[in-house]
Amino acid sequence: MKKTVVILLAFILSFSLFACNKNNKNEIINNITEKIAETLSSENTTEKKIVIEAKPVHFEGDELYSPFSDEDAEKALKIIQKYEPQIVEAGPDCLFDYNIRIDGVEYAYHYDCGSFENVSSGVYSEFKFSDEDKEVFNRILFNYVPHSNVCQPIVNFTEPESKTEPVTLRCLYDTTEDLSFTLTKTTVAAADFSINMLKEAIKQEANAIISPVSLITALSMTANGANGETLKQIENILGGEIEQLNSIYSKSAIDGEGVKTANSIWMKDTPALKIKQGFIDVNKKHYGAEIFKEKFDGSTLNKINRWVSDNTDGLIKNGLNELTSDAVMYLINTVLFDAEWKNKFEAHQVMQNQNFTSESGKIQKVTMLSDSMDANEYNYFKLGKTEGIIRDYTNGYSFAALLPNEGVSVSEALNSFTGNQLAYSLTKRLTVSKDKDGVFLLLAKYPKFEFKCSFKFADALKKIGMPLAFDPNKADFSGINEIKSNPLYISEVYHNTSISFTENGTKAGAATYVEMKAGSAMPPENIKMLYFDRPFIYVIYNTKTGTPLFMGTVRDFSK
Repeated sequence: MKKTVVILLAFILSFSLFACNKNNKNEIINNITEKIAETLSSENTTEKKIVIEAKPVHFEGDELYSPFSDEDAEKALKIIQKYEPQIVEAGPDCLFDYNIRIDGVEYAYHYDCGSFENVSSGVYSEFKFSDEDKEVFNRILFNYVPHSNVCQPIVNFTEPESKTEPVTLRCLYDTTEDLSFTLTKTTVAAADFSINMLKEAIKQEANAIISPVSLITALSMTANGANGETLKQIENILGGEIEQLNSIYSKSAIDGEGVKTANSIWMKDTPALKIKQGFIDVNKKHYGAEIFKEKFDGSTLNKINRWVSDNTDGLIKNGLNELTSDAVMYLINTVLFDAEWKNKFEAHQVMQNQNFTSESGKIQKVTMLSDSMDANEYNYFKLGKTEGIIRDYTNGYSFAALLPNEGVSVSEALNSFTGNQLAYSLTKRLTVSKDKDGVFLLLAKYPKFEFKCSFKFADALKKIGMPLAFDPNKADFSGINEIKSNPLYISEVYHNTSISFTENGTKAGAATYVEMKAGSAMPPENIKMLYFDRPFIYVIYNTKTGTPLFMGTVRDFSK
């Protein structure tokens, strides 16, 4: 046992040798000799426990050192003892990720590189684990300390080759279960859905903003009463079976700091409509839906608009202009987003009277927010025919701005990437450190903006894969109405949005109304095709999942 202690003491003390000035080496050697002699001559020597502790360098919160168990400390030391530290005069190749403390002596460890270092007076003593030892050491380490960057993309940050298959990120050091982090089918579907709806939105509005989550939630509520092929079509475009959608887009799953949703079902008081209790119950359970039975007259319109305004903090007012005479039901979702920037813009970064030039060549005066950062894979990406930059809010959401390449139109930019590729670009930052050294200095400017939009999405939803829901002769919503002689169908999907983007943060609201009718369908309205150029596209999304909460464009401040 004494021999073991001697070896361990020699290792710990000799490790310090490489961190000190060469002129002091003789003194250190003498000290080591004395310590060994003291240990061997001691009559009451007991087994010495080597204490290994670790804590992350870059991790939110004040984390304390976590001690390894005796068994794991022994395993870790056996790995470390296999290597001979080398003195290097240059700085480390990798970032410091963890502080490792061995009997009070501090070291730095980089889990991705497997680099173990001690630094003092500008001199580094360093060695790197083999891949095998690195994986074993990391598995021990991650049992005791928090870690957020444990996944590595199988495709190594290249764009997904497949336009349909989700990208898998392999988690190498998860000791609880053997899992891979995968962009779920619903996340990819939500991103695809977002792009398709934005393509339609830019035909209807110059500065378009949509809330994919609001649209998907309202459609999911409606799908709870659909059956057969009608249900399958809705599930296909939303990317999951109805049970999954109810879970992913439930009120409890979406609501959080700075994000609030509300849902309601408004039914016409008529003998032609007798709502099945099961439809009501499932929407109450998952979406907290409020249920209203009304005459559908002028007072009902006022009540609906007041309900929407109250639940969007006044951002959406008078969202519905009228209740159509043959409408029998409205399923409504609202989303309210209000969050501050994690890194706020200072007064000197707010620049008045700046030029904003649309692709038409029109120069407009706007207020710009200037920004500078070290660009890396955490905050900068290229996607299709765009370049993207990411800024974080304080509530677990992020803002991504995508600038089309020179000479690329809005439509071309949106057609240059898929939902799968967009979701991957937004979430691949989970695999890299936000403190990673920048590849280059990035200077950015964002115009302050405030827009309101109003859309009709029935035609777009038919085109992307759910026409049956809008067909009065074929739609199957038998799970809603017990009166079989009056089958229901979706007549229109209205979507209203509002956003304010400032130096302090972003506030945005959305309301989606699924209008249902019974009887003959009204002829669809023609939608005018408008081709506007714009400087950038933007997405407000859940940082961890990549699910877009809002998506829009900024093109022309005269609109």
